[in-house]
Amino acid sequence: MPPKPAVSEVIRCAVKTNRLGKDQINVFYVKGTFPGDFGAFTQANLDAVSAGVFTAFHDQLLVQLTTDTNLVECLAVDLSSVTGLTSLHTGSGAGGLGGTAMPSNVALCVSWKEALHYRGGHPRSYMGGVSATFLADVRHVTTSFAGIMQTAANNFRTAVNAIASPGVTSFALVGVHYTLGKVPRVPPLVTPVLTASVNTRLDSQRRRLGK
Repeated sequence: MPPKPAVSEVIRCAVKTNRLGKDQINVFYVKGTFPGDFGAFTQANLDAVSAGVFTAFHDQLLVQLTTDTNLVECLAVDLSSVTGLTSLHTGSGAGGLGGTAMPSNVALCVSWKEALHYRGGHPRSYMGGVSATFLADVRHVTTSFAGIMQTAANNFRTAVNAIASPGVTSFALVGVHYTLGKVPRVPPLVTPVLTASVNTRLDSQRRRLGK
């Protein structure tokens, strides 16, 4: 399979958590804005983003997951070329919620909203480590907990957008769209994430149900 097309000035961040011996990965994209029309990331930029996304996830999202959810690492990759720089930030941290944990395949979906006026293709994150304490019924969490998670997701976006590193004017959480109607986009479309939304319905890590 050929590599995906380059995405100028964008960093892919894969955040790994582990529950009950099983890894779970959530991918986020961060765009850098440079003083001129174009810039190139340095290793220091990649290190700042990998550490910043790790910390934002730890401080905002991890605390809403069960105590058996462990944060492991954030791998940042410069998508500007197939030989782009990488940065691996490792650390530790456990979820902040007690109570009976739902099975590892159960997740709560965070939908990241962009200014795109069509269905499908919008970025989502699936948070494992849902506490049964906040169940409204077997298929839904309570409205109040969905609201708490939505606030946490928006705080995560704010924290990512606040990452700073010399040579880069600003960073922003974005969505990257490689295809439209199964047709490749070259170059891929990059759009800023405007806000987050969390539905009360529980999803499956295996069969991700979408909105």
